[in-house]
Amino acid sequence: ITAYSRLILEGGIVRDGAIVDRARLSVKLKEALSVARPRSLFEDRKKNTFVFSLPESKTFIHIFTLPRTLSGNRLDVAVQEKVMKMVPLDQKNACWDYYVLGYNKEGQQLVLYAGVLYEVVHEFLQLFTELGIEQVIFDIEVASLGRSLLAEPSGEKTGTPTAIIDIGARSAV
Repeated sequence: ITAYSRLILEGGIVRDGAIVDRARLSVKLKEALSVARPRSLFEDRKKNTFVFSLPESKTFIHIFTLPRTLSGNRLDVAVQEKVMKMVPLDQKNACWDYYVLGYNKEGQQLVLYAGVLYEVVHEFLQLFTELGIEQVIFDIEVASLGRSLLAEPSGEKTGTPTAIIDIGARSAV
């Protein structure tokens, strides 16, 4: 992280992860970029890559198993079939991806699926585009929080007991 900033949003700007008042949110984001420390990010917003954590209430995450023998297109199809049975998202209207985490004791693949409705991503992407922010990476809130707090810069886990508590207006993780 090259700079950080934090501002508290008043009620009525964002509700349950959805933009309610785009104009007020735009003003707040401009302010947050301007007061970032150790340096303002507003002037460099076209050069920097911004990582945006998608609201937890709008994302669907699931871990499931699939046979070890599946790979490539067959794995893609198997993931889609499994997800259609388990996740309440119409995959045609969603941005989603999956990652093979490894294998369980039985030798099956452990697959992490993450999905979000396209309209959620599009809504925030439009706002960032209006602000001149061109390089945006969308991430899952709990995943980015975990990576930022639980891993050393080398990627190695700290090995010490750690608790991460993110208490928001609607949820605690």
